[in-house]
Amino acid sequence: MKRASWFSRRVVDPANSAAWFAMDALWLADLARPAYVASALTLASGATLLFLDRKRAERLDDDLALNAWMWMNALWVISDLGKVPPLRYAAMGVAALG
Repeated sequence: MKRASWFSRRVVDPANSAAWFAMDALWLADLARPAYVASALTLASGATLLFLDRKRAERLDDDLALNAWMWMNALWVISDLGKVPPLRYAAMGVAALG
């Protein structure tokens, strides 16, 4: 079996899932700063997935929808934990795009 490079979908996709799960778990635990860090990691790894699949149209559509969901979720986390209600409306807008 061929080893996956650290900059491949086989590595980035599970890392994205772990960061996303951590973001939501930290939000549930009401741990704002760690949740913000996990949000940044989630969005960065989501953007990396877009970059990795930029030439594959069938995957790119899925990744764009997934990134809209990630952005909605991250904005909602920041809105809730940071007590910034306008970000909740931004999250709703991103959800409509997704």
